[in-house]
Amino acid sequence: MSHKPQYAEVVVEIANRKVDRPFHYEIPAQLQEAVKPGVRVLVPFGNRELDGYVVGLVPRADVTGTKPILAVREGEPVISAELLQLARWMALYYMCPLVTVLQAFFPRTSGAGKKLIQEWCSLEPDVTIGTILSIRKRAPKQAAILEQLQQAGPFLVPHLLNITGADRRSLMSLVNKGVVRIDELEAAPAAEPVSALQEPPELTGEQERVLAAIKPKLAPPQYEVFLLHGVTGSGKTEVYFRCLSEVITSGYQAIVLFPEISLTTHLIERFYRRFGSQVEVLHSGLPLKQRIMTLERIAAGNVSIVVGTRSAVFAPVPRLGLIIIDEEHENSYQQEVTPKYHAREVAIVRAFLNKAPLVLGSATPSLESYHKAREGKFSLLKMGNRVEHKQMPKVLVTDLRRELKEGNETLFSNLLKEKLQERLQEKEQSILFLNRRGYANLVNCRDCGQVIKCKYCDVSLTYYATKKVLKCNYCGYTRPVPMECPECGGNRVRPLGAGTEKVEKELLSLFPQARVVRIDSDTVRKKGDYERLLGIFENKLADVMIGTQMVAKGLDFPGVTLVGVILADQMLNFPDFRARERSFQLLTQVAGRAGRGTGLGEVVVQTYIPEDPTVLAAADHDYERFFAEEIKLRRLMGYPPYSHLIRILVTGKQEELCETGSRVIADRINRYRGNAGAVLLGPTPAPLTKIKNNYRWQLILKGEDIKKMRQLVSVSLREAAQGGSLPRGIRLNLDIDPLGML
Repeated sequence: MSHKPQYAEVVVEIANRKVDRPFHYEIPAQLQEAVKPGVRVLVPFGNRELDGYVVGLVPRADVTGTKPILAVREGEPVISAELLQLARWMALYYMCPLVTVLQAFFPRTSGAGKKLIQEWCSLEPDVTIGTILSIRKRAPKQAAILEQLQQAGPFLVPHLLNITGADRRSLMSLVNKGVVRIDELEAAPAAEPVSALQEPPELTGEQERVLAAIKPKLAPPQYEVFLLHGVTGSGKTEVYFRCLSEVITSGYQAIVLFPEISLTTHLIERFYRRFGSQVEVLHSGLPLKQRIMTLERIAAGNVSIVVGTRSAVFAPVPRLGLIIIDEEHENSYQQEVTPKYHAREVAIVRAFLNKAPLVLGSATPSLESYHKAREGKFSLLKMGNRVEHKQMPKVLVTDLRRELKEGNETLFSNLLKEKLQERLQEKEQSILFLNRRGYANLVNCRDCGQVIKCKYCDVSLTYYATKKVLKCNYCGYTRPVPMECPECGGNRVRPLGAGTEKVEKELLSLFPQARVVRIDSDTVRKKGDYERLLGIFENKLADVMIGTQMVAKGLDFPGVTLVGVILADQMLNFPDFRARERSFQLLTQVAGRAGRGTGLGEVVVQTYIPEDPTVLAAADHDYERFFAEEIKLRRLMGYPPYSHLIRILVTGKQEELCETGSRVIADRINRYRGNAGAVLLGPTPAPLTKIKNNYRWQLILKGEDIKKMRQLVSVSLREAAQGGSLPRGIRLNLDIDPLGML
């Protein structure tokens, strides 16, 4: 008699709270071997056939009349027992269906059983040194490919082109000359051990001290969270590399997270140069086939280091020995759609489940992380000096109020103009930062004050001068600039405020000889745009780079000796309790781009409030002072890290239904709120009251016990739904520990 489990527990792919539970299905004899926890299956559900995930095996079902599993989806990674445990924690903590979490782990295939092909490039065995030298003289891009293959042997084609900066045309020229070959392989070969392509630099005393603190937890791995607080340019990346070498040598694998795909692309070159083909990149921007093949390699244990954005925290590494999160304070680690997880919090739990260390790195740690380090929950490690004894840039704060009094109405203070002139004469590079794209923030009527707003969102339209259109940066709606005010008929409709497009125009009118490159989400539209524009600046084919927060972090250009912050106030005046923290982080990060080479860096911060404590702390590179001031305010107001927040967003096509639904939920929450010791803020319209024709109302629950708060919300929402008093046509969106309140 067989003792194999006869039934599988399956969560079905319906993201509906009413069916957020596993269902029992029979395991047919022919699928006994294939059905196991973590596989994706096809099951009958009502009169439909739906996909689902097996989350458990049981000897008997809790209902009669169970149906059989129809098929096991082949060609997809199996979710490991450890990841299933992580998924259950996420579903509970972030209050979302388990199946929604599992869907976020791995992408959907476009069909079962398809062969996946990877292209590998290698030198032809009979290539002579003479051939390589002759190509080197004539074609530098082709030479870069050859040198890389000489050093490291066979390479995946996308990685090779990424590292060398060459294009496919250069590669195909080499193929046609018979110098290199491209092999198509159905499954990626196991990575051969690659000796370090780049010799590690000598460590500073601070790097040695930090490594000595982390090393005891690396081999064999032991759980601990380290917060590495190192100033910009202090060499945090080298600390990561040394930790990774230690982990790989011990036979374990590591996950390294960066906040954005663009930053990952820029930094990945350093990983390849150091670790060669032991590195694999994983992010949501990868083509589906490539992503699935990458997951298969990782799950098979053929990858030592997985580098990627927030979703790489789910990489199916079988021997996890270390997780590193660079720029741990970044907002982009928070997922904006359900499941609304924060990669840092998920990484903490995953590290704990695997008994592995976690290193969080930042020049400007989040208040939550630094508070935990001060309380002893994380181990705090500090690096307060730049490598090679380089000095921190000198920050000069200039008062825009004085500039206006002196008749200067341009975007550039006299000081910034003077510094830009000096850099252009000395052939040094500059970065200008303004965290707003377009030409002007808004267009309004100078007669009646009416602001031209989006037809579908409750936001002002941004003016783009090059295209002469008004555009909504939330839904993409565009319209021509009206000749007359739609409200009063006046003809004095004018743009107001400034964006990166206007900065570029004014800069070129001041310095027509300047070579300028602009990087924002309007110039970076296609794959490869970001790398191409960065390459222009990196190769010193541009004198000034203008950009939004895309240029504020992670970039290392030795030629940059000046950074100009066009308007620091823009971030400070945001309607969010985290506005000061974000302002300090962004100012510090963008200032850190200056003086990373041999020359001393300078930063000019333009502001209407030069006496602001946040601006002054950033100017002095003084995180401790900023933290001491800000944490006092947070304690006084009872905001994180002294509390948790749960945001309930109610959206719908009719505002009155959103308001009614919000008030019904608030009524239920207030009935039980005392048990959770929580405070309810709202219901009120959200700061952005309408987006894409959907009205938005919100309630924010604030308290210290997140477990009791989740129970309170769960009971309140269930009662509101069962009582039939929630109007139809509204949607509810839950956000646990939200980073944004708009």
